[in-house]
Order: sequence, then C-alpha cells, then structure tokens
Amino acid sequence: MTVWTAGFGVPDLAARSGLSTDALGRLLTDETLTSIDDPRIVAAGDAAAPSGQPLRMSCQAAGPLGVQAANTVLARIAGPSRKC
Repeated sequence: MTVWTAGFGVPDLAARSGLSTDALGRLLTDETLTSIDDPRIVAAGDAAAPSGQPLRMSCQAAGPLGVQAANTVLARIAGPSRKC
C-alpha cells in the first residue's frame, strides 16, 4: 500500500507504473475512485482524477474524495451483499 499525504502535488508513481493519468499526473479513476486500468487500485485527493473531472487540488476537494475512497475499500472488504 502506498499513501501519499503531501498536498498540491502528485507523486509520479502512477505514471511510472504505466497507469493512465491526466496531464497533471493524477490517476484516472471511475466514480468509485478505482483506477480505470487496475481494479485493485484506489486513489483519492490530489492524486486522483475521478471520471475525468478536473478537480482543484485542495483540502476542500480531497476530503470528500478520501471518504469515497474509504467507502470503496470497505465495500470491497465486505464483499458482495447477501440477500435473504
């Protein structure tokens, strides 16, 4: 697991890994913040470009993205829901 916590910057890890990124180097994700290239990868904050939306690099945008990323990971851990 890699956690990048510096603001207003994007690590080059995604680009160096061959994953799809935007012009600023942010990982391209779907609406659940899952990489469009690898479903095992979730991004948030300044390092994510969800659904191609140009979000401003700020704590105002990063906070909700962190919540969404956590929800995505927790849902995966829980697995598919079972109906009785």
